Amino acid sequence: MTTPCRIAVVGAGPLVGAQHCRAVADSAGAELACVCQRRPDDRAIAGRFGVPLYSDAAEMARAEDLQGIVVAAPTHLHLPIVEQCLLGAQARQRELGAPELALKALLVEKPICESLAAAQRLSALAEAAGVQVLVGHQRRHSAFVRRARKLVTRADFGPLRGLSAEFALLKPESYFQRDDPRLAWRSQRGAGGPVLINLI
Repeated sequence: MTTPCRIAVVGAGPLVGAQHCRAVADSAGAELACVCQRRPDDRAIAGRFGVPLYSDAAEMARAEDLQGIVVAAPTHLHLPIVEQCLLGAQARQRELGAPELALKALLVEKPICESLAAAQRLSALAEAAGVQVLVGHQRRHSAFVRRARKLVTRADFGPLRGLSAEFALLKPESYFQRDDPRLAWRSQRGAGGPVLINLI
C-alpha cells in the first residue's frame, strides 16, 4: 500500500480554499494534513475535516511532514506565504537531517502574484529549493474545456484552422460581497482583486 501524499491548504476560506480542502480529502492518493489560516480562531474548515489548524505557514511546514501545499490566500500574500512555507520545510529538513526536502510541490492559485517582480521572486525561491510550482488555472480541467477539446480533436472534425471563444460563468452574489472584512483585499489597489484574478 502506498503512502498518501500529505497536502496542506493555506488560506482555506469559503471562496476557493474550502474547495481545495474537499478535493484533497476526497482524493484516493492524497491526505489533507492540515490547514493554515491567518486568524487562529478561524477553525471552521479545520474542524470540518478534522485536521490541525495553524496560523503560521513557516511553523506549519516545519511541524508537518508535507509533500504538497496549496496556497489559496489573497494574491498579494502568495509570495510571503511561499517564502514561509519553504523556510519551514527547510528547517524541518535540517532538524531531521534528511538528505532532501520532503516538500515537492506548491499549487498557487491564480494569479501567481500581484506583480511580475513578486512572481519572479516566488519562482526563483521555489526553483532554488527544488520545489515545483503549479499555478491554479483550473479552467484547463473543467468539464466544458475537456468537452470542447474532445470535439475539436475528433478525427471527423477536420483540421482546426483557428478558434475564437468566450467563456463566462454566473458568479453568486456573495462573490462580489464588499462588506465582509475577510474579502477587503479584493478592492485594494495592488492586491490582485477580482479583475486581475478573472482576467487570467
